[in-house]
Amino acid sequence: MALTKLADGGMPSGSVIQVVTASHSSRVDSTSTSYADTGLTCNITPSSSSNKILVICSQAIGQDRDTSEANGSVQLLRDSTSIFESTKISGVEALGSSTTKNNSINCITVLDSPSSTSALTYKTQLKVANTGNNGTSRAQWNMPSHIQLLEIVG
Repeated sequence: MALTKLADGGMPSGSVIQVVTASHSSRVDSTSTSYADTGLTCNITPSSSSNKILVICSQAIGQDRDTSEANGSVQLLRDSTSIFESTKISGVEALGSSTTKNNSINCITVLDSPSSTSALTYKTQLKVANTGNNGTSRAQWNMPSHIQLLEIVG
Protein backbone atom coordinates (compact mmCIF):
# COMPACT_ATOMS: atom_id res chain seq x y z
CA MET A 1 0.00 0.00 0.00
CA ALA A 2 1.50 3.33 -1.01
CA LEU A 3 1.57 6.21 1.43
CA THR A 4 0.28 9.54 0.25
CA LYS A 5 1.13 12.92 1.67
CA LEU A 6 -1.65 15.09 3.03
CA ALA A 7 -1.87 18.44 1.28
CA ASP A 8 -0.99 21.50 3.33
CA GLY A 9 -3.92 22.25 5.60
CA GLY A 10 -5.13 18.66 5.16
CA MET A 11 -5.31 17.80 8.86
CA PRO A 12 -8.77 18.15 10.37
CA SER A 13 -9.56 20.78 12.98
CA GLY A 14 -8.45 19.67 16.44
CA SER A 15 -5.48 17.62 15.19
CA VAL A 16 -2.22 17.95 17.09
CA ILE A 17 0.49 18.71 14.53
CA GLN A 18 3.45 19.75 16.69
CA VAL A 19 4.59 19.02 20.24
CA VAL A 20 7.47 20.80 22.02
CA THR A 21 8.54 20.11 25.60
CA ALA A 22 10.98 21.57 28.11
CA SER A 23 11.89 21.09 31.75
CA HIS A 24 13.84 22.98 34.39
CA SER A 25 15.16 21.73 37.72
CA SER A 26 17.37 24.47 39.16
CA ARG A 27 16.09 26.28 42.24
CA VAL A 28 15.13 29.94 41.74
CA ASP A 29 14.35 32.10 44.80
CA SER A 30 12.50 35.41 44.75
CA THR A 31 11.89 37.82 47.61
CA SER A 32 10.25 40.31 45.25
CA THR A 33 6.59 41.29 45.03
CA SER A 34 7.15 41.73 41.27
CA TYR A 35 7.14 38.74 38.93
CA ALA A 36 10.49 37.07 38.21
CA ASP A 37 11.33 34.28 35.76
CA THR A 38 11.42 30.72 37.12
CA GLY A 39 13.69 29.43 34.35
CA LEU A 40 10.94 27.27 32.85
CA THR A 41 10.57 28.33 29.22
CA CYS A 42 9.65 26.74 25.89
CA ASN A 43 9.50 27.99 22.28
CA ILE A 44 7.19 27.07 19.40
CA THR A 45 6.54 28.43 15.91
CA PRO A 46 2.93 27.83 14.80
CA SER A 47 2.49 26.79 11.18
CA SER A 48 -0.77 28.77 10.76
CA SER A 49 -2.14 31.89 12.42
CA SER A 50 -5.50 30.14 12.88
CA ASN A 51 -3.97 27.34 14.96
CA LYS A 52 -4.10 27.22 18.76
CA ILE A 53 -1.43 26.30 21.30
CA LEU A 54 -2.37 24.05 24.20
CA VAL A 55 0.00 24.82 27.09
CA ILE A 56 0.32 22.17 29.79
CA CYS A 57 2.58 23.15 32.65
CA SER A 58 3.56 21.48 35.90
CA GLN A 59 5.36 24.10 38.02
CA ALA A 60 6.94 23.23 41.37
CA ILE A 61 6.53 26.22 43.72
CA GLY A 62 7.15 26.80 47.40
CA GLN A 63 6.93 29.65 49.88
CA ASP A 64 8.70 30.39 53.16
CA ARG A 65 7.85 33.03 55.72
CA ASP A 66 8.63 33.52 59.41
CA THR A 67 5.65 33.83 61.78
CA SER A 68 3.11 34.70 59.07
CA GLU A 69 1.01 33.22 56.28
CA ALA A 70 3.20 32.13 53.35
CA ASN A 71 1.83 32.52 49.85
CA GLY A 72 2.72 33.78 46.41
CA SER A 73 1.56 33.95 42.80
CA VAL A 74 2.55 32.33 39.53
CA GLN A 75 1.80 33.45 35.98
CA LEU A 76 2.22 32.05 32.48
CA LEU A 77 3.34 34.36 29.70
CA ARG A 78 3.33 34.17 25.92
CA ASP A 79 6.26 36.41 25.06
CA SER A 80 5.47 39.43 27.32
CA THR A 81 1.70 38.85 27.54
CA SER A 82 0.27 37.20 30.64
CA ILE A 83 -2.22 34.50 29.60
CA PHE A 84 -2.78 32.97 33.05
CA GLU A 85 -2.31 34.14 36.62
CA SER A 86 -2.91 32.34 39.89
CA THR A 87 -2.95 35.02 42.57
CA LYS A 88 -2.60 32.78 45.60
CA ILE A 89 -0.93 29.52 44.68
CA SER A 90 -0.77 28.18 48.21
CA GLY A 91 -1.19 29.67 51.60
CA VAL A 92 -0.36 28.19 54.97
CA GLU A 93 -0.78 30.21 58.13
CA ALA A 94 1.95 30.01 60.75
CA LEU A 95 0.92 29.16 64.26
CA GLY A 96 2.66 31.25 66.90
CA SER A 97 6.30 31.98 66.16
CA SER A 98 6.96 29.00 63.90
CA THR A 99 8.38 29.34 60.42
CA THR A 100 5.91 28.56 57.63
CA LYS A 101 7.03 26.54 54.62
CA ASN A 102 4.82 25.09 51.95
CA ASN A 103 5.44 23.36 48.64
CA SER A 104 3.06 22.57 45.84
CA ILE A 105 2.90 21.42 42.24
CA ASN A 106 0.84 23.90 40.27
CA CYS A 107 -0.77 22.47 37.16
CA ILE A 108 -1.60 25.04 34.51
CA THR A 109 -3.50 24.22 31.32
CA VAL A 110 -4.34 27.00 28.87
CA LEU A 111 -5.65 26.84 25.30
CA ASP A 112 -4.06 29.91 23.71
CA SER A 113 -5.00 31.57 20.41
CA PRO A 114 -1.85 33.53 19.51
CA SER A 115 -2.89 34.36 15.90
CA SER A 116 0.74 34.17 14.84
CA THR A 117 3.23 32.26 12.72
CA SER A 118 6.20 33.86 14.47
CA ALA A 119 8.32 32.10 17.07
CA LEU A 120 6.58 32.28 20.46
CA THR A 121 8.10 31.90 23.93
CA TYR A 122 6.02 30.56 26.79
CA LYS A 123 7.40 30.86 30.33
CA THR A 124 6.40 30.96 33.98
CA GLN A 125 7.10 33.65 36.55
CA LEU A 126 6.57 33.83 40.31
CA LYS A 127 6.39 36.42 43.07
CA VAL A 128 5.94 36.48 46.82
CA ALA A 129 2.75 38.01 48.23
CA ASN A 130 4.50 39.79 51.09
CA THR A 131 8.21 40.33 51.76
CA GLY A 132 7.67 40.92 55.49
CA ASN A 133 8.95 38.27 57.90
CA ASN A 134 11.46 37.02 55.31
CA GLY A 135 8.85 36.11 52.69
CA THR A 136 10.30 34.03 49.84
CA SER A 137 8.83 32.22 46.84
CA ARG A 138 10.87 29.61 45.04
CA ALA A 139 10.64 27.43 42.00
CA GLN A 140 11.87 23.83 41.79
CA TRP A 141 12.88 22.34 45.11
CA ASN A 142 14.49 19.02 44.21
CA MET A 143 11.79 18.44 41.63
CA PRO A 144 11.77 19.43 37.96
CA SER A 145 9.04 21.54 36.41
CA HIS A 146 7.75 20.74 32.92
CA ILE A 147 6.00 22.56 30.10
CA GLN A 148 4.47 21.07 26.94
CA LEU A 149 3.25 23.07 23.95
CA LEU A 150 0.90 21.37 21.50
CA GLU A 151 -0.02 23.06 18.24
CA ILE A 152 -3.62 22.27 17.36
CA VAL A 153 -5.22 22.86 13.98
CA GLY A 154 -7.81 25.66 14.28
